[in-house]
Amino acid sequence: MSRKIYLPVVLLVLFTLLLGACSPAPVVEPVVEEPTAVVVEEPVVEPTEAPVVVEAPDFQALFTEIIGNTGKEKSYSTMPADALNTELIENPDLFVIDVREPSELEENGHVPGAVNIPVKTLADNLALLPADLDEEIVVYCKSGTRSTFAWTILNMLGYTNVRNMTAGMDGWLKAELPVEEGLAPAEEISTPIVENEALYLAVKDFANNPPEGWASVKNTDVNEMLINGEEFVLIDARRADEYEAGYVDPAVNIPLEEVMARLDEIDPSTKAVVYCKSGIRSLIYTIALRMNGYTNVFSMSGGYEGWKTAELPVVGAAPDFKALFAKIIANHGADKSYGTMPADVLNTELIENPDL
Repeated sequence: MSRKIYLPVVLLVLFTLLLGACSPAPVVEPVVEEPTAVVVEEPVVEPTEAPVVVEAPDFQALFTEIIGNTGKEKSYSTMPADALNTELIENPDLFVIDVREPSELEENGHVPGAVNIPVKTLADNLALLPADLDEEIVVYCKSGTRSTFAWTILNMLGYTNVRNMTAGMDGWLKAELPVEEGLAPAEEISTPIVENEALYLAVKDFANNPPEGWASVKNTDVNEMLINGEEFVLIDARRADEYEAGYVDPAVNIPLEEVMARLDEIDPSTKAVVYCKSGIRSLIYTIALRMNGYTNVFSMSGGYEGWKTAELPVVGAAPDFKALFAKIIANHGADKSYGTMPADVLNTELIENPDL
């Protein structure tokens, strides 16, 4: 090829290159990335269980049953010391519980064959109690107050055949019945099963924390309350026939057998003092009211009999000539010549004391 042909070709190539350089650069579309979806996991919410509703024990129904299972025909579940002694001779395996403190057993012994479970620990030691809720049980303390608490606690725990030895160890010793010396620790004899935990816990708390002074008040203190015009209601827990034969004024008669059906007659906000014949029924009554929310209730120690013995005023009672003459005769014995004197002794006294 000749040089003349090369030159136009070269010029054409250069012109093409120059034209390409001046042309605008191709538009490059930006790459837009699709947003990545963020998956937020919802927290797993476990289904909420409905709260367990624990019903409060129905102590009104419970004490209606307990009180209904005792009464006059059962001597209000009490027994004297000599009767217990006779039963132990015939049945040495009878389950007897001494509910005093161990120090008291060390001091004056215990009923032969009895086991010691202090009243405040009864509900803590179900394994020490019979597995059979219908088994015969007898409880006693020093004089009868703590054993009445124990009787009531055992009944609330479901035992159906419990009796209370009246007058306690004091009565046993006074009757000169046999005594075993030393302690009487109880042993585990059962595997406890608690069917109603709410009831058990309520009874346990009551047993562990009994009212101050065992919710008792002296009859002389009650008399002072009446004299001073203190505001309280006095309740006679005896049967109507007992009340009609004489009572402490101004007591109202609501017998133990009827109290659970007549709770609306007793104001929970008012102080109340309850008495019976000797103090057993009034203490059961007091505990029943306290377990039903009456916090200011007390049992009068010694009951109506103790009130009369203290020669405090009563209403409607026939004179107790038996007690009166017992006192008269006791004050005029052989050492006082049965209240007599001969004439010469009277003459001598008149000389010395003409104002006789």
